[in-house]
Order: sequence, then structure tokens, then C-alpha cells
Amino acid sequence: MGNWNSYRDDLYVLKTELDNLIQTRNDVMKKIAEEGEEEQQPMKPTNEVQLWLSRVQAVETEVDELIRGASEELEKLHPGGMNISMSSSSYYELEDMVADKLEAVTNLIKEGAFLVADEVPVVTTLIDEGAPEVAVAETIPAEDVADDQLPIVGMESIFQKVWRCLKKGGGEDEDDYDDGVGIIGVYGMGGVGKTTLLKQINKKLDLEMKNDFDVVIWVVVSRDLQLDKIQQQIGEKIGLFDNKVWKHKNFAEKASDIFKILEEKKFVLLMDDLWERVDLTKAGVPLPSLENSSKIVFTTRSLQICSLMEADKLFKVTCLSDNDAWKLFKALVGDETLQSHPEVLPYARGVYGECCGLPLALVSIGRAMASKKTPQEWSDVREVLRRSMTSYSGSEGQLKKDIHNNLKLSYDNLQNDMFKSCFLYCCLFPRYQLIKKWDLIDCWIGEGFLDDRLGAQLSQGHYIIDVLLSVCLLEQFEEDDSYVKMHYWIHDMSLWIASKIEMEKGNFVFSRDTYNLLTEDLVKATRMSLRNDVIENLSDAPKSPHLQTLFLICNHSEVISNDFFFQFMPSLKVLNLSYNYFLTKLPSGISNLISLQHLDLSYADIQELPKELRDLKKLKCLNLENTRSLRTIPRQLISKFSVLHVLRLWDCCFMLQSTSDSVVCNDAQLLIEELLCLKNLSMLSITLNNSHALQRLLSSNSLQSCIQSLCLRDLSHPKSIKVPLTDLKHLNTLEISNCKYLGELEVDFVGEAQAQDVRESPCSFYFLHEVIIIGCRKLRELTWLILAPNLKYLEISYCDEIEEIINVGKLSECPELMGNVIPFSKLKFLSLEYLPKLRSIYWTDLPFPDLKESNIRQCPMLPVPPRLLKISVRLESSVSSGIFTNLPRADTMGEIHAGHPHHEVVLKSYKKPYTCDGCKEPGIGSRHRCEYCDYDLHKHCMFYKSTTCHDFFPNSTFKFLLWPPGHRERCCNGCGKLVRGFVYHCKEKGWDLHPCCMNLPNKLKVDDVNFKLRDKVLKKCFWCNRRRPEGNVSGIRGWSYVSNCEKYHFHVYCASEMMLEGWKNECYSNKNDNDQTAPDSLALALEALGLPIRSRGKGSGSSGDKFIRIVKMFFKGFVGILLGDPTITLTCLVAELIR
Repeated sequence: MGNWNSYRDDLYVLKTELDNLIQTRNDVMKKIAEEGEEEQQPMKPTNEVQLWLSRVQAVETEVDELIRGASEELEKLHPGGMNISMSSSSYYELEDMVADKLEAVTNLIKEGAFLVADEVPVVTTLIDEGAPEVAVAETIPAEDVADDQLPIVGMESIFQKVWRCLKKGGGEDEDDYDDGVGIIGVYGMGGVGKTTLLKQINKKLDLEMKNDFDVVIWVVVSRDLQLDKIQQQIGEKIGLFDNKVWKHKNFAEKASDIFKILEEKKFVLLMDDLWERVDLTKAGVPLPSLENSSKIVFTTRSLQICSLMEADKLFKVTCLSDNDAWKLFKALVGDETLQSHPEVLPYARGVYGECCGLPLALVSIGRAMASKKTPQEWSDVREVLRRSMTSYSGSEGQLKKDIHNNLKLSYDNLQNDMFKSCFLYCCLFPRYQLIKKWDLIDCWIGEGFLDDRLGAQLSQGHYIIDVLLSVCLLEQFEEDDSYVKMHYWIHDMSLWIASKIEMEKGNFVFSRDTYNLLTEDLVKATRMSLRNDVIENLSDAPKSPHLQTLFLICNHSEVISNDFFFQFMPSLKVLNLSYNYFLTKLPSGISNLISLQHLDLSYADIQELPKELRDLKKLKCLNLENTRSLRTIPRQLISKFSVLHVLRLWDCCFMLQSTSDSVVCNDAQLLIEELLCLKNLSMLSITLNNSHALQRLLSSNSLQSCIQSLCLRDLSHPKSIKVPLTDLKHLNTLEISNCKYLGELEVDFVGEAQAQDVRESPCSFYFLHEVIIIGCRKLRELTWLILAPNLKYLEISYCDEIEEIINVGKLSECPELMGNVIPFSKLKFLSLEYLPKLRSIYWTDLPFPDLKESNIRQCPMLPVPPRLLKISVRLESSVSSGIFTNLPRADTMGEIHAGHPHHEVVLKSYKKPYTCDGCKEPGIGSRHRCEYCDYDLHKHCMFYKSTTCHDFFPNSTFKFLLWPPGHRERCCNGCGKLVRGFVYHCKEKGWDLHPCCMNLPNKLKVDDVNFKLRDKVLKKCFWCNRRRPEGNVSGIRGWSYVSNCEKYHFHVYCASEMMLEGWKNECYSNKNDNDQTAPDSLALALEALGLPIRSRGKGSGSSGDKFIRIVKMFFKGFVGILLGDPTITLTCLVAELIR
């Protein structure tokens, strides 16, 4: 408990220091007057002095308001000055406010004392005084800056590539120049900088290539394409528009005149913002050719337009990287603004981060913020940007609306309402989440957006996704093209449109990224995507008669399990309960959802399906993928879904023993029999671990034609599996693991291949993209893979007998294939591990034109494929004379993590620092990694506890969450830094801890010095020399380790910052990033970080040495914990003690 009298004392100290600051200001003003009188010309305070004076004025006002408000509150609550206790949280909050102001006042006094010193000038002439030291080239005026004056930050590479296409010859680039490139298309999402790029090209053409081209023509093409206006712009440039007679000619005559002039000239036509195909020939523009050497460059938001324009060369403009985005934003805002207040820079970094690399947002917001010089203004803007909005208010809201309206043009140009509805549906998925294409299509089926004809939905859904990708409203996930994603601003814009459209109808759309949901709003809602905390606040059954879609993805609330929850949602069509790891059962009240057509329970922890699901007569899609705890599916339940189109059973109900009343007992054959009753089934994914069930599945032509994903695990006795190629034509993913007796996959492909080219054959594995073969120790070859022309991911491991992937002998049975097919031409990822007898991939060298990553390990008989030596390949065996030699195994078997369910993550140890993809905090050394996705996890993030506690917060329980709860920004109560990913959350107190901070011990002993965590400190940190961490703007002081002797004090925040600074040390840049290293090497790496210790010890000799030793030992051991590799902590401490 805190004490009000103690608080009064703190206020008195603050008031005294403020008086001292005012006196210092008077001294500075006196010096200004004296120096001004000595000069013979008009003088004014220097910029440094003016900035200091403005900060003093601001702090004086803030302190006066704090003291006045606190005094009134004290007198109101405690008349007469009684000594009454207060809660710890209130006391510490008030104490923090006073401590912050006291620190600010003290710093200003120190700065003022420096200004008062004799040798420091405080005035300058009016003529000589300029802006603060800012590189002119790096600063852009806040207003009236044309696009051709903006720097092409981050687009230099594309600019040079386009320039080489325009420029003939060019010195070193001459070999790269293709004289056959006449039409060049530049495409990308709205606001990404295409127009700026084109104007820069236009500017450079005007400056450098006047003699190379006879005329450069700039044309703006509007959305409502009008060829006569294009003719007018061209006519003005080539001198026709000045002819009064020409103005009165008809369209065909003007086209003829334009053609006659341009066919005799070498021209460049620059066309900005194409929304549909422009028939240039009809307008009179001759097409580029080798004879005329003319060029056409156009910009568009659509890849499809590039094809329609028959572009010879395409260049995609993407959003800027973090470094380039900050460079552009900093240049627009200007150093004067960024340095106007110590807290502006951290807020500015937060604001630029919300732009997510979109140049339109960076430029608009950067210009608007160039005059904002107070932390409060920057804080307000950051909050506006982080909050999704359905209405706009204030200048910040208008700024966001302008960006939305620009991006909305792409939405407005979609073909019809169906495409628009499908696009807007994407905003219901959590921001930044990857969206699996199949999941999206399943939802569209459940909503009734797609054609209801049997088997037509899949192709139609993929076509819609392709269109949305081509117009850059969706983005392809590069590492796995089965996923798409939405850019931050596109997601924000789509949510705004969806809300606006539904509001016009009297309904509402709510997302986890919008605002708090009121109970009365539920009555009007049509589609909702809600966070955990919103659900927890609902005390009664939500009454939502119009609700059609409900997303409760990754909600950890137990409210969902209550029988009443779904009682009043009669219109609900789509229910997504995926990634609810604490959802162990479905409520019986789910039977009230009589209109439900789509139910997604993937990655939920449910143990059985209730019999009440039989009442869902309209169900079209049921997703049970990765429900590894599911033990019971009641008999005759699946077969009751007579209109079911999609059933997903991948990794379903095989981890635990099923119960006697489940359809998966008796070798899962009952399940297959029920599947045979589903006459409308068109898409099926399934995992089987029984040979009889597999044979029954493959004996049905109708079921085979439905299979998209097939996983066979732990098949006990078959030596051969005969795969009927004819009907597995929709197979996309095949996994066969731990089938230790399987010696052959028998595929009858000879007759089919002889009939026609396998690349065009509807009977080949045309849609097969992913093949995983693990632990099939008798398997000798996989020649049938030659029938998968679009295979993108291939992983083969722990197959002891396999000698060739494509067997030339077996392939010779079908000579047509040997001449017609180049295998693995679309392969992007290849993993070959622990294949002791593997001698070849193919009988000749393969080009692997699309291969991006290869992982070859423990394949001692395999010669190095030449192509693999030219790409970024990870070879964890040494190479000698072209042969891989064995090394001891360096990892363990991988595990699936809830936050990365698509692939296993494996323990690795590299020197290269990394950012944990779970908690988003830094790490070094050992990490749990998925090479395929470039995904890394700290040990603490990998092996989390569902619920836990920390000694610093006794009697409080923390729950592990994959992302922060609620709508507002949250900060770690341990280090004070932002929470951006995995977090331990205490619902009762509202506390949050990073996983690494949760691992910090409450007490720590170094040598003979005992340390303890505290959140209230009196002395300053050895790193930042402050009581509150420098740069921490979260408002949370955070933990500090303080020794019992009070000599040593270290902020947890500062230890993390020290490590980040250490990453810049050359010890990392000069070493192989991927070399594995032992703990002692990591200790040496930490040694090389360098510790900028600000010693307050005055002793020398042994006492001074001990002081330094304790500090170094503490930092290095402590950083080991924060880095996510606590195994190195002991090594660091022991190494210091030995020295």
C-alpha cells in the first residue's frame, strides 16, 4: 500500500526542482540579453536555445497542471491531510508520473547549466541562422512536392531495369539489353509508387536522352477510358492540337494524322494508370518494333492488363522494406521535427511502422506530420492509424480516408458484385494472418457466393483468387503459394468498405480490429470476427437474428462452450472456431444453428463431436483438420450430412485411441463406408493409418475423384500400394510416413502416358504440388513423380533403401516420357535427408529453373547436382570431390507448434542473430526453426505452458496467447516493450509478459551478490544512467534487477537494447551466418558485444575489478536468458569467474 503523505513529499520535491529550472531559464535569458547588447547587428537565440526554451515552457505547464490537479484530488479525497493509505497500483502510477516529470526537469536544468557556461554561444545573427543540421538532399518540403521530385527510395532496382529497356547499349549493361523489348508494363497495388516511378523516368528522359528519342509523350489514362482524350494528349505533344482544322476532324482522321507523324519518329509513350486494354493502333499509335525502336511504358494495378497489352517485359512494384520505408518517412518529416522532443522519435517509428511500407501512406502521413512537434500529437496519430475505422473525424481521420479512397479504386473496378463480396469477406480474417486458399473457398461456398453445381466451386474459387491476386488486392505468400495475404492498408480499406455497405443496409460488420462491441450492436450485425476479450464480456446469450458469419479464431474463452451461446443465431451460415486450443467440447446448443453451412473446427482441442450436429441438415463444409485430440465421431453422423460438399479430415483423430462408439474404430472402415453415402462430396482431405481402409477408399472412383490431400501413416503390412492414376486427378498433397514395410508405390502410368503428352493429360497428377515421404525404409524409387509436372515441394527422408528418385530402367518402359518431360521443372523446395543409398535424382542433370531452396543432408552417395551449387542451398554435410560425406546428426526430430501448424520446427544452432517469429523479440544461437518457411522460435516460445505464474506476481495466473488480447496496444509488464506476438496474459489484472520475460527469475545470484526484481527503484541504471529506461514510451516502468547492496541496478529493457546494439558488431558480419556453433562460441560472441558500462565505483584495484566483473557477469548471463538460449548463461558466468 502507498501513502498519501509520501506522495505529497514527492510533489514538494518536484515543485522545488521546477523553481530551480525557472531560475536557470532566467539565467539563460539574461545571457541572451547581454550577448545581444554586445553585437552591432540584430541577433536572436540559436536554434538549440530556442528548442530548450520551448521544452522548458512545455514542462512548466505540465508540472503545474500535475501539481494543481493532484493537490485538488488529495484535498477532495483526504480533507485535513489525513494519512490514509492507497492501493499499490494507484500509488505507483502517480509516483511514476511524478518521477517522469522530475527526471525531465532535472535534465533540463543540466542542459540549461551548459548553456549558461561562458564558452557556449546562445545568440546568432538573423542572417546566418539556419535550420538545424539537416542534409538538404534528405529533407523534402512538407507541401507541394510533385511526384517527379520525390526520391524513388526502394525502387532504384526497378528504375534501372526499366531504364535499360529504354536505353540502347549502356556500357556494362549492354549485354542485358534486349532490343526486342518494345512494350514495358509496370504493375502493383494502389499507392505503391508506380506513378512516381514513371514520372522519374519521364524526367530522366527529358534530361539525358533528348537526342535518343524524337519525342516523349506523357498520357494519363482515366478509369472511364476515352480514346479521343488520349488522341488529344498525343496531338498536343506532337503539335497537331495547334492546328484548328485538326480539332474538327473525326476520330479516324485524327488517328491517321497521328500515325503518319509517329511512324516517322522514334518515340517513347508513357501511359499512367491503365484500367483496361487500350487499343493504341485504333488511336493511331504505331506499335514498337525493331525497325522504329520506339518504346511504350505503362502502369497499371492489374497483371491481367499487362497481358492484354501484350507487354514484352513486366516489372512488379512492391511495398518498401523497413529500412527504405524509414528512409523515405524520415526525409519527409525532417530531422528538425524528429529532434524537437526526445519522445517524438520513438513515436515516429511507431507511426511509420503502421504504414507497412506503402509509399502512399508514408508520403501522405509524413507530409502531414512534418509540423507536429509534440509527443501527444504523434501519439494521437499512431492510435488513429492502429484503429480500424468505419467513420472518420479530425485531420488524422481525413488523412486515412484519402488513402482508403485511393485504394478503393481497385475494388470499384472488380468485375461484378460476386467478386466484390468474395474480396470483402477476406477482411474477417485476422490482420496479418495468412489465409489458406482452401479455407477461403470453403467460406465462400458456405456463404453461397459460388456456383452450387457439384465440383464447380473449387475451380471457380481459384479463378476468383487469381483475379484478386492479379489486381493486387491479395498478395501471394512467396514461401507457399497455397496461402494468400492482405496488405495492412488493403485489409483496413476492405473493412471500411464492408462496414459502410452493411451500415447503408442498416446492418453492421465487426472485426477483431475494429472497436468494442456493444450488446445492442449484436442485433444488427451480419458478419463478425471477434477477439477473446469481447466474448468474455458477454454475460447473456448473444441475440443476433441477422448474423450470417461468425469468426472466433483463436479465442481462448470458455464462454463458447456454454450451451446458451449459439441459442439466438438462426441465420448463421459460417462458423469458424479454428485454433481454439482450449476448446475441448462443442456445446449441445450448436444444434440451434439450423442454417449453418460451414463449420471450421481445425486445430481445436475438441475430444468428441456431439450427436446434436446431426441437426445441421444444410451443412456443406466441415473442417476437422489437425483435431488431434478428437477421439469420437459418433456413428451415422457424417453420413447424415447429405448435402456436404467439403470434408477435411487431415491429421484428424489418429493421435489418440478412438472409443468404441466412434466411426474410426474397426480400422476406420466404418468411416469410409459413411463417406460413400455422401453423394454431393466434391473435396476430401484425409489421414489414414490402416491398409484395409485405404483399399476401400481407393476402390471407390467417386471418393478418389474428391481427394485433395491424402496422408498415409504407420501402415503396418502392405509391401505395395497400387495407386489408380485415372481417378486421383485432383490430388494436391500426398504424405506417406512411417510405412516401414512399403517397398513400392505402383502407379499404372504407361498406358496413359502413351496416349498423350503427360503435361496435358487429364489423368496425370497435374494438380499435385506437395509430396512428403518420411520413414519408408523399404522404398526404392519414386519414378511416378514424373507424372507430377507442377510439383513444388518435395521432401524425402529416412528412406534407407531408396537409390534413385526417378529410375531410368522403369522410365524406359515408357520412352515417350523420356523425351517429352523434364521432371521437377516447377519445384521450389527440395529436401533430401538421411538417404544413405541415394545415388541420383535423375539419370541426367536437371536445370531446376524455379528452385529457391534446397536442403540436402546425410546423402553420402549423392553427387552434388550442379544446379544446387548455384542457388542458396543448405548443405549440412561437407563436400569433397563432389561427394557428400557424413557428419554427426545435428538436430532432433521436429515438432508441430500451435503458432506454425503447417510444418515441423526443428532445434538448430546458428551464429546469426534472429527475430523470433512467435514473440517478435530478438534471439541468438539455438532456436527452433522451420527452414521451409524461414520461421524461428525461442525455446521459451516453442515449449510454452498453457497456464503458468511468476513469483513477481504472486497469486496471479497467466495464460499463453498467440497474440495480444483486446484492441489497444499492449506492453510487457516485465521489460516495458511492446507486445507484438506470443504473450502470457493475466486476465484478472490485465498484466502481460513476453515469454522470455516470464522466464526471468525473481531472484538471481552472481558471485556473492544477490539480485532481485523490482518495479520501483531509487537509483539509476548502469546502462542508460536513468531511473526510467531511455526510449521506453510505453508508460510502463518495467522490471529492474537491483542488488541487495544497492550498488547494482539494471533495467530489463536496457539489457535487451544492449544486445541489439551488440548485433552491429563485426563479429557477426564476418562469419558464416549458418554455421552451427557450440555454447562456448556463443559465449565468445557475447564477449565481443562490448559492454558500455557507466561505472559509479570510485575504487581501484581488486574492489574496482570486482565491480566490473560483477556487472559483466550479470549482463552476459542475463542476456543469455533474453536471447532465448538460457543454456549459454552458465557458460558465460563460469567463463567470467575463471578469468
